Amino acid sequence: MKSFQVKILLLSLVLFFVLQPRLPSAIFRFVRHAKLNSFVDKTISKQSLDTRSFWEFREFYYPGTFKVHQEELEKTDIEAFLTSANVTITTTDMYPILVFNSRYLQSFEALVNVATLKDLLGLPDSYRDNIILSQDNLLLFRDGSTLYIIFLASIDELKNTNGFINRDYETLKKFQSWLSITKVTY
Repeated sequence: MKSFQVKILLLSLVLFFVLQPRLPSAIFRFVRHAKLNSFVDKTISKQSLDTRSFWEFREFYYPGTFKVHQEELEKTDIEAFLTSANVTITTTDMYPILVFNSRYLQSFEALVNVATLKDLLGLPDSYRDNIILSQDNLLLFRDGSTLYIIFLASIDELKNTNGFINRDYETLKKFQSWLSITKVTY
Protein backbone atom coordinates (compact mmCIF):
# COMPACT_ATOMS: atom_id res chain seq x y z
CA MET A 1 0.00 0.00 0.00
CA LYS A 2 2.84 2.42 0.81
CA SER A 3 4.37 1.75 -2.60
CA PHE A 4 1.11 2.85 -4.26
CA GLN A 5 0.99 6.06 -2.17
CA VAL A 6 4.60 6.88 -3.03
CA LYS A 7 3.84 6.37 -6.74
CA ILE A 8 0.81 8.64 -6.52
CA LEU A 9 2.84 11.29 -4.71
CA LEU A 10 5.62 11.11 -7.31
CA LEU A 11 3.13 11.23 -10.16
CA SER A 12 1.46 14.26 -8.57
CA LEU A 13 4.79 16.04 -8.25
CA VAL A 14 5.74 15.28 -11.84
CA LEU A 15 2.36 16.48 -13.12
CA PHE A 16 2.62 19.65 -11.05
CA PHE A 17 6.08 20.32 -12.41
CA VAL A 18 5.06 19.69 -16.02
CA LEU A 19 1.77 21.59 -15.87
CA GLN A 20 3.03 24.62 -13.92
CA PRO A 21 4.32 26.89 -16.74
CA ARG A 22 6.47 29.20 -14.60
CA LEU A 23 8.32 26.54 -12.62
CA PRO A 24 10.50 25.03 -15.38
CA SER A 25 11.63 28.53 -16.41
CA ALA A 26 12.58 29.32 -12.86
CA ILE A 27 14.64 26.16 -12.49
CA PHE A 28 16.12 25.45 -15.92
CA ARG A 29 18.07 28.02 -17.88
CA PHE A 30 17.58 26.11 -21.15
CA VAL A 31 13.80 26.51 -20.82
CA ARG A 32 14.18 30.29 -20.52
CA HIS A 33 16.52 30.32 -23.51
CA ALA A 34 14.04 28.29 -25.57
CA LYS A 35 11.21 30.69 -24.69
CA LEU A 36 13.35 33.71 -25.52
CA ASN A 37 14.60 32.27 -28.80
CA SER A 38 11.10 31.25 -29.84
CA PHE A 39 9.72 34.71 -29.11
CA VAL A 40 12.55 36.49 -30.94
CA ASP A 41 12.40 34.11 -33.93
CA LYS A 42 8.63 34.63 -34.32
CA THR A 43 9.02 38.39 -34.04
CA ILE A 44 11.78 38.45 -36.66
CA SER A 45 9.96 36.12 -39.05
CA LYS A 46 6.74 38.17 -38.83
CA GLN A 47 8.67 41.47 -38.81
CA SER A 48 6.26 42.59 -36.10
CA LEU A 49 5.63 42.03 -32.44
CA ASP A 50 2.47 40.33 -31.25
CA THR A 51 1.68 42.15 -28.01
CA ARG A 52 -0.25 39.25 -26.52
CA SER A 53 2.66 36.91 -27.20
CA PHE A 54 4.95 39.48 -25.62
CA TRP A 55 2.78 39.69 -22.52
CA GLU A 56 2.76 35.89 -22.22
CA PHE A 57 6.50 35.65 -22.80
CA ARG A 58 7.22 38.24 -20.10
CA GLU A 59 4.92 36.58 -17.60
CA PHE A 60 6.32 33.08 -18.10
CA TYR A 61 10.00 33.80 -18.76
CA TYR A 62 10.76 34.07 -15.06
CA PRO A 63 8.46 34.68 -12.09
CA GLY A 64 8.35 38.29 -10.98
CA THR A 65 6.20 41.08 -9.62
CA PHE A 66 4.13 43.78 -11.30
CA LYS A 67 3.69 47.26 -9.97
CA VAL A 68 0.90 49.14 -11.69
CA HIS A 69 0.05 52.81 -11.46
CA GLN A 70 -2.99 52.18 -9.27
CA GLU A 71 -0.69 50.56 -6.71
CA GLU A 72 1.45 53.69 -6.35
CA LEU A 73 4.10 53.08 -8.94
CA GLU A 74 6.93 55.21 -7.65
CA LYS A 75 9.03 57.57 -9.75
CA THR A 76 12.09 55.85 -8.27
CA ASP A 77 10.92 52.51 -9.76
CA ILE A 78 10.86 54.10 -13.21
CA GLU A 79 14.16 55.92 -12.82
CA ALA A 80 15.87 52.78 -11.51
CA PHE A 81 14.68 50.77 -14.51
CA LEU A 82 15.69 53.38 -17.09
CA THR A 83 19.10 53.80 -15.45
CA SER A 84 19.74 50.04 -15.37
CA ALA A 85 18.66 49.75 -19.02
CA ASN A 86 20.82 52.75 -20.03
CA VAL A 87 17.86 54.16 -21.97
CA THR A 88 16.80 57.79 -22.08
CA ILE A 89 13.22 58.81 -22.79
CA THR A 90 13.20 62.19 -24.50
CA THR A 91 9.66 63.20 -23.57
CA THR A 92 8.12 64.31 -20.32
CA ASP A 93 4.62 63.79 -21.67
CA MET A 94 4.38 60.30 -20.29
CA TYR A 95 1.97 58.40 -18.02
CA PRO A 96 3.76 55.40 -16.41
CA ILE A 97 1.48 52.40 -16.04
CA LEU A 98 3.59 49.40 -15.14
CA VAL A 99 6.94 48.09 -13.95
CA PHE A 100 7.70 44.36 -13.95
CA ASN A 101 10.70 43.03 -12.05
CA SER A 102 12.17 39.56 -11.92
CA ARG A 103 15.64 38.13 -11.67
CA TYR A 104 16.09 37.85 -15.44
CA LEU A 105 13.56 40.26 -16.92
CA GLN A 106 12.66 43.86 -16.15
CA SER A 107 10.05 45.86 -17.99
CA PHE A 108 8.59 49.37 -17.99
CA GLU A 109 5.41 50.55 -19.69
CA ALA A 110 3.89 53.98 -20.15
CA LEU A 111 1.40 55.91 -22.22
CA VAL A 112 3.14 58.48 -24.45
CA ASN A 113 2.36 61.03 -27.15
CA VAL A 114 4.76 60.08 -29.92
CA ALA A 115 4.29 58.23 -33.19
CA THR A 116 7.66 56.49 -33.56
CA LEU A 117 10.46 55.27 -31.32
CA LYS A 118 13.01 57.64 -32.86
CA ASP A 119 10.89 60.53 -31.50
CA LEU A 120 11.15 59.09 -28.01
CA LEU A 121 14.38 57.25 -27.23
CA GLY A 122 17.97 58.10 -26.66
CA LEU A 123 20.22 55.05 -26.98
CA PRO A 124 23.98 54.76 -26.60
CA ASP A 125 25.87 54.21 -29.87
CA SER A 126 27.01 50.80 -28.62
CA TYR A 127 23.39 49.63 -28.77
CA ARG A 128 23.05 50.66 -32.41
CA ASP A 129 25.81 48.23 -33.39
CA ASN A 130 23.84 45.23 -32.09
CA ILE A 131 20.39 45.75 -33.60
CA ILE A 132 18.50 42.58 -34.49
CA LEU A 133 15.32 44.22 -35.79
CA SER A 134 14.57 47.91 -36.22
CA GLN A 135 11.30 49.44 -37.36
CA ASP A 136 9.49 52.69 -36.62
CA ASN A 137 7.71 51.14 -33.62
CA LEU A 138 9.82 48.09 -32.77
CA LEU A 139 13.43 47.67 -31.76
CA LEU A 140 15.23 44.46 -30.73
CA PHE A 141 18.93 44.61 -29.89
CA ARG A 142 21.52 42.80 -27.82
CA ASP A 143 24.12 44.17 -25.49
CA GLY A 144 26.30 41.33 -24.26
CA SER A 145 24.02 38.80 -22.58
CA THR A 146 21.06 41.18 -22.50
CA LEU A 147 18.28 41.50 -25.06
CA TYR A 148 16.21 44.67 -25.24
CA ILE A 149 12.67 44.65 -26.59
CA ILE A 150 11.27 48.13 -27.15
CA PHE A 151 7.99 48.84 -28.90
CA LEU A 152 5.18 51.31 -29.35
CA ALA A 153 1.65 50.09 -29.93
CA SER A 154 -1.74 51.74 -30.15
CA ILE A 155 -3.90 52.42 -27.13
CA ASP A 156 -6.48 50.00 -28.59
CA GLU A 157 -3.78 47.32 -28.65
CA LEU A 158 -3.07 48.07 -24.99
CA LYS A 159 -6.75 47.63 -24.13
CA ASN A 160 -6.88 44.29 -25.97
CA THR A 161 -3.63 42.98 -24.48
CA ASN A 162 -3.82 44.31 -20.92
CA GLY A 163 -7.47 44.14 -20.03
CA PHE A 164 -6.66 44.23 -16.32
CA ILE A 165 -5.23 47.75 -16.50
CA ASN A 166 -8.34 49.65 -15.60
CA ARG A 167 -7.83 53.12 -17.01
CA ASP A 168 -10.52 55.69 -17.28
CA TYR A 169 -11.14 56.56 -20.91
CA GLU A 170 -10.38 60.23 -20.34
CA THR A 171 -6.79 59.35 -19.44
CA LEU A 172 -6.43 57.00 -22.42
CA LYS A 173 -7.72 59.68 -24.81
CA LYS A 174 -4.87 61.98 -23.78
CA PHE A 175 -2.19 59.66 -25.19
CA GLN A 176 -1.28 58.37 -28.61
CA SER A 177 0.76 55.22 -27.90
CA TRP A 178 1.65 52.47 -25.47
CA LEU A 179 5.41 52.24 -24.84
CA SER A 180 7.09 49.10 -23.53
CA ILE A 181 10.81 48.78 -22.75
CA THR A 182 11.99 45.36 -21.65
CA LYS A 183 15.43 44.14 -20.61
CA VAL A 184 15.95 40.37 -20.74
CA THR A 185 19.09 38.81 -19.27
CA TYR A 186 19.92 35.34 -20.51
